[in-house]
Amino acid sequence: MVSNVPLPTPGKDRVLFAVENCLLSVEAPPEDSLPQADISLQPLVQCLDVDNLIKLFTSVLVEKRILLRSNK
Repeated sequence: MVSNVPLPTPGKDRVLFAVENCLLSVEAPPEDSLPQADISLQPLVQCLDVDNLIKLFTSVLVEKRILLRSNK
């Protein structure tokens, strides 16, 4: 699915796409600023136990690639 979403031009374009009933937006940050995420982490925190949550955030901090998979 990710390969089907075009990359936006940094700081200019916004790409919208739908996954099931959810409309998602992808926007590249300007080249001279840090990216921002305007999403809630509450569903993720509710789904993961403490050990997996710690593993996830450790992976984020050391900039590992992360793939989340769910049946829901």
